[in-house]
Amino acid sequence: MTSPKREWPVRQEDDTLSGRAVAGWMSAAAVATVVSALAAWGLLRAWEPSAWSPSGHPRQGPAEVGGVRQTLALEDGEGQRLRARQRAALDRAAWIDRGAGVARIPIDIAMDAVVEASR
Repeated sequence: MTSPKREWPVRQEDDTLSGRAVAGWMSAAAVATVVSALAAWGLLRAWEPSAWSPSGHPRQGPAEVGGVRQTLALEDGEGQRLRARQRAALDRAAWIDRGAGVARIPIDIAMDAVVEASR
């Protein structure tokens, strides 16, 4: 013999939100945002003097790092002079190894020779 199924009443709560609760959470979120922003601003202000010299300009690092001389590109012009020397080497003919018959020719002539050979 089986016992009859018993139906339990289901009670559903109303779908309402308390206006005070929502306002309270929004206020708490706004206060937390303001406090976080003020804390971040304070930390940035506290750390700023350590990154800058008293004159307001960034401190200059060491002149040589890892064996490489560190300078501003436009300050001493070494980069521009190096590029000019490299470009001049591309534009003139010279012997690389005379005994082996290896020579360097200007880049424009070399590119033309490659184009002619591919035709």
